[in-house]
Amino acid sequence: MYLCSVLATIVTGIEIVETPAAEEPFDVYDLGGRQVLQRVTSLDGLPAGVYIVNGKKMLKK
Repeated sequence: MYLCSVLATIVTGIEIVETPAAEEPFDVYDLGGRQVLQRVTSLDGLPAGVYIVNGKKMLKK
């Protein structure tokens, strides 16, 4: 008789949201890889959604 155990990890949401440093300008991309904003210090002015900032996904509510 063989016993097999399977553990599954279920992701249910984003736990920690980090914001980029306000002093350092950054570029913002959409999930399709298109540049949305260039050399900005905040996500102000963008509609709610998921964006790529410094290679990380950022959620704007």
